[in-house]
Amino acid sequence: MELIDIIRAMLSPTEFKAWLQEYKKRRTVDMRIRKKLFPGTATNWPDVRVSLAMLKGSIKNAPVVRRGTKSYALSFEEADTMYIEPQGINLSQFIKASDLNNMRKVGEVAIKQLLDFYQLQLSTTTDSTLEALSCQALTGKINYPMMTEGGALVPYVVDYGATQTYTPAKKIDAADATIVDVFNTLQAMDKGLKKKGFGSKRETLAGTKVFMQILKLAQDTRTNIFKVEVKEGMINVGGYKVELENGEYHIGDDAAGDAIMNPNVEEDAMVMFDPSSNKLFYTALDDLDANLQALPIFMKPVKEEDPNGIKLLSSSKPLPAVNVDSICWARDLFTAAK
Repeated sequence: MELIDIIRAMLSPTEFKAWLQEYKKRRTVDMRIRKKLFPGTATNWPDVRVSLAMLKGSIKNAPVVRRGTKSYALSFEEADTMYIEPQGINLSQFIKASDLNNMRKVGEVAIKQLLDFYQLQLSTTTDSTLEALSCQALTGKINYPMMTEGGALVPYVVDYGATQTYTPAKKIDAADATIVDVFNTLQAMDKGLKKKGFGSKRETLAGTKVFMQILKLAQDTRTNIFKVEVKEGMINVGGYKVELENGEYHIGDDAAGDAIMNPNVEEDAMVMFDPSSNKLFYTALDDLDANLQALPIFMKPVKEEDPNGIKLLSSSKPLPAVNVDSICWARDLFTAAK
């Protein structure tokens, strides 16, 4: 059997599925935002486009309908004619024929270990990219670098619309601010979600500066109105669990080659969201070897002649889709002097 056939066998659907299950156990990318924003099972979507109508519905009760009359129609307005066409995360890793030859002398186990190493690199990079896209989706707009056929980078933009926003009358760093003012802000954000039919499930993330100010107020003020509990990375303010979010994602490199990092949540901002209506789609891949199916990730080896070796290709086409009505940002929390 030729070496390329051996590697293809190692990447057969059965073998690759087993490898993916094992990979999930040793995944190194935290994917904190992706998990919080899309806690349910991802959807393998058999189309290259996703209708915006699938994201626009709110979770509200409906009137009952008298027997024998027309059903109550859920309205999505103009969204049923709008579509999003996700772009792919297509990666490659070249494996030199000389490296494969050295491994072949040791045996197929060594080849499998080498293949596993490169599969791990491709999967980790794909996960990191999905996490970055999820962080941007939380703002209501994805604006991520996309490489064109010629190698130039252009913006890949998916605009879901404006999220809800809230600006408190009293800033959390005002001279007379107390933990009660933080509670009032959280309650107002929650009320905004509920007006749109959301809020039964709640996640609240605070940037570093906001979290430290809430922590200071929690320590400086005492109240019998509601319970305040401080734990590592979390403050419970009257039932609202505010978590510290100080993660960052890579958005590119500067002229010197240093990484440009964006915060998952800006240090002076806080976001509350209900993840129940968000959906993570994996759309159909533009790959005949994948049978044009929708898969979380697909890998295949391609024989290269000059230089001689094998190029390991991976492809994934995720769409982290959010309902902007289920997200509320508070960014104007500090006084201008601060």
